[in-house]
Amino acid sequence: MIFGARHLAQRRRALVERSAAQRHALAAAAAPLAARAAAADRLVSAIRSSLPWVARGLTLYTLLKGAAPNRRQTNSKAATISAVSAASKP
Repeated sequence: MIFGARHLAQRRRALVERSAAQRHALAAAAAPLAARAAAADRLVSAIRSSLPWVARGLTLYTLLKGAAPNRRQTNSKAATISAVSAASKP
């Protein structure tokens, strides 16, 4: 057996155990943060997946709003036509 191999093996086992304990402590400390990050990720994913539908809806709304006559303009045109025709009658 190599001189000091037993000591090195014991040291390695101790380091592995210490690393495992540190990993568990970090995981326990990061659990609340990970839960918040997961919730934020779900929210961003939901927004990202619905964004094309929102864009289509806004486009359709804009097109329909531009195609429909404005009631104020229609009413004012009708009033102007009525006034002109009333003034032209003897």
